[in-house]
Amino acid sequence: MRRLLQTFLISILLTFTACDPAMTIRQIKSGNDVNSQSEALNPRVIVHVETERPLIGEDNYTPQITVNNSSDTPITITHVELVTQFGTIKNRVLRPGSYPITVPVGRVVDVPVWFDLKPNYVKKTFEQTAELQIDYLKGNQEFIARASVQEASDDNAP
Repeated sequence: MRRLLQTFLISILLTFTACDPAMTIRQIKSGNDVNSQSEALNPRVIVHVETERPLIGEDNYTPQITVNNSSDTPITITHVELVTQFGTIKNRVLRPGSYPITVPVGRVVDVPVWFDLKPNYVKKTFEQTAELQIDYLKGNQEFIARASVQEASDDNAP
């Protein structure tokens, strides 16, 4: 019985020692490039990034992102980038034909993303605030919707 208990305790210790702890990455703000004062006061394309809890050693970042088009014109999302302290990381399109994404007036759509962080990893990448940039067309004009994301302590995570 004693040997069984020792084996059990050792296996629990090894499990916790080998675990890669998770961290929380959350959105802290959202904004748009604007062409007029009225758009600055009332952004019409809103980005929402779901809070993520990846393991600190993961080398990719795949948040769930939605874009809400409350403007009076359909928009077309052309691409997404993640700007970090190490530079700009382009979205790796996993499914051919998933971009461009048309967002009708008054609709919310999911925006699939996959950012390959190599040679870095999640913990290192989000030591400082990063920014998701969603490039879109509204008519013939180009705009960028932005969402800042950062590591959050578990005490402040939603």
